[in-house]
Amino acid sequence: MSRAFRCLFSVLLAAGPFSQGLHGQTVGGLGDPPAAKAVLKGDDLHARHRPREALDTFQELLDEDPTHYGALWRASREAVSLGILTRDEEARQTWYRNAEGFAARAVDARPEGIEGHHWLSVALSRRAGDEGPRTRIQLAQRVREEALFVLERDSLHAGAHEVLGQWHAEVMRLNGITRFLARKLLGAGTFEEASWAEGERHLRRAVELSPEVLMHRLVLARLLVDRGEVEEARRHLREVLERPALDPVDPVLKQEAQELLRNL
Repeated sequence: MSRAFRCLFSVLLAAGPFSQGLHGQTVGGLGDPPAAKAVLKGDDLHARHRPREALDTFQELLDEDPTHYGALWRASREAVSLGILTRDEEARQTWYRNAEGFAARAVDARPEGIEGHHWLSVALSRRAGDEGPRTRIQLAQRVREEALFVLERDSLHAGAHEVLGQWHAEVMRLNGITRFLARKLLGAGTFEEASWAEGERHLRRAVELSPEVLMHRLVLARLLVDRGEVEEARRHLREVLERPALDPVDPVLKQEAQELLRNL
């Protein structure tokens, strides 16, 4: 076990907010000591940009305890990462569907747990990107509902702000025919709530809450480009390039930021 891993384990053992687990009083809220050790091992692998090994670690725990909430939402996180990292469209969709499945199981295991709902919204949002117009719009409705669920319970959840900001941006980007279909499927009321301003507000809040997360800045930069705020978009893209890669997908995000910056 690495020194950093041992330190992380010690910190989480002492953390009061994590003391109440799914099955009662547990170590760090992550399960009994062997389960907690497995979760922390998976988190360590995630931090070292090894999402496949992290997923395997969480899956091993789920083989022993299929309803382990912490392992379920983390497995969803790793599956999302693997979907982003693959270039094969079919494999990408498989990973996103797997991520959706893990997150849905997390929601079933702990209906009020916000991370299950958050990763469900992320998985659905990713799935929607490769779907046709009708399915994309139907998934968008679920994405919005899941993100709102999280923000109603934790207004400081940066990831949920990003998801909801992206939802506003994607609705505003729809072309004429798809916009007509979206109005019909989502309902005029929900459709009319979408706006560039709200998308920007949520994405700025995500960056403010978690400035180290490159995804937040990249998504905000794309919206700013759409709104004609090119200079500010460039600043955020440079931040993406200059900041450290903390998540497994960050090297890919840096490549996307470089390409977008080159084309501005």
